[in-house]
Amino acid sequence: VAFVEKSAFDSLASTVANCTWQIGNGSGVTDPAAWRTVLSVPSTSQVVEETSFTGTNQSLGTDGFQKLPGGLIIQWGKVIRTLGAFSGPVNFPIPFPNSCFSVTNGNSMYSGPNSLVTRTRAISATQFTIEESSYGANGPGSTASMDWIAIGY
Repeated sequence: VAFVEKSAFDSLASTVANCTWQIGNGSGVTDPAAWRTVLSVPSTSQVVEETSFTGTNQSLGTDGFQKLPGGLIIQWGKVIRTLGAFSGPVNFPIPFPNSCFSVTNGNSMYSGPNSLVTRTRAISATQFTIEESSYGANGPGSTASMDWIAIGY
């Protein structure tokens, strides 16, 4: 799938409208609708606007989201807590309008050599819950982080 900025597409369309295109059998194509078909170019209504990916459709921080055309939403974040008190709810940056399909997480320690092991539970449209299952030899009180990514619509 190729994304073309609408102004560039409109400029190309007006230029091409005044041209004759030669296709495989040498016949000329002068109608813009016909050359869209010949070249497999989407109609103007199918062109994805650049603004679909910017503005209020995204927040690009440590905890953030990106809304995609068609309704899919990707969200991400980082949880920093102390071991022994890591379990608990995590709110999504924005609620999923319908449902969250999945939350995937990874762990990294800030102090000590061992890994934190967690799992996600109770996923809803607004949050998920972390369950801390083990934290190695560091013991309670060490600081750890967990990165996560969620997909929904």
